[in-house]
Amino acid sequence: MINVALVDDHPLLLNGICNVLQAEDDMFITGSYLTGTALLDALKHQPVDVLLLDLYLASDPQGKELVKLIRRSFPRVRILVLTSNDNALNMRMALNAGAHGYLLKNVEQELLAEAVRTVYQNQEYLSPEVKNILLQTVWKTGSGGTGTEKLTKRESEVLKLIAEEKTSHEIGALLHLSYRTVETYRIGIMQKLGAKNMVGMVKKAITLGLIQ
Repeated sequence: MINVALVDDHPLLLNGICNVLQAEDDMFITGSYLTGTALLDALKHQPVDVLLLDLYLASDPQGKELVKLIRRSFPRVRILVLTSNDNALNMRMALNAGAHGYLLKNVEQELLAEAVRTVYQNQEYLSPEVKNILLQTVWKTGSGGTGTEKLTKRESEVLKLIAEEKTSHEIGALLHLSYRTVETYRIGIMQKLGAKNMVGMVKKAITLGLIQ
């Protein structure tokens, strides 16, 4: 049974998410909270495996500072951000602060449950929509990529495994990297090669002789 806690300063939405997750046979809602302070107090006494966290609450602590506090004081809690904020910079800040996953509130019920199970299994989770936003930001603000920027040794290893059709989870297991780190390598390689998707990245790499 996965012990799940939720933090959101909108009571109706909070109750709705609780109802959705309570319908899952393998999940138990340990508590729902309107403030970061209430959550931190509860975590001292209540075991929580996965925390669904809205970054932007009506009171402090909130945002990346709340993520850092939880990671420092309760390192066993897996943090899954569930927010309406689709700004790529805020996504990066939350992930860099230690969040284990990021979802937008328009997520479907099945995907939400999948995300909870994924982070519970000590993996990272980014919804397809979040991945797309992060990639779009790379295309708009990156160097454009010419294929002449030298790949690091690790990037070359990741690229080779991508060409072998390995998933990010499989690559992470083989190279002893987290899922999020592998996804970061994917984005970096795409930027360096000037590709807009995985297929284009592999084609460009073959053209440049980086892989066979």
